Amino acid sequence: MLEKLIEIIVANSEGLDPETITEETDFVSDLGFTSLDIVNCISEAEDLFGKEIPEEELEHIRTVGDVLELLK
Repeated sequence: MLEKLIEIIVANSEGLDPETITEETDFVSDLGFTSLDIVNCISEAEDLFGKEIPEEELEHIRTVGDVLELLK
């Protein structure tokens, strides 16, 4: 699941090295993502995994691991 999420993140960025992304990677401080970038990644992940993250949880997402936990 992590590998697929990393693929989504890399596809929504410019020049990110997938090897540098871990569960602890912060979307804003480490990747420079905007809130729109994060929402786009989450939306793609929801579609891919057939899960939906409750809207009230979105504001608490900071790291790649946060998304993984909510998709499990």
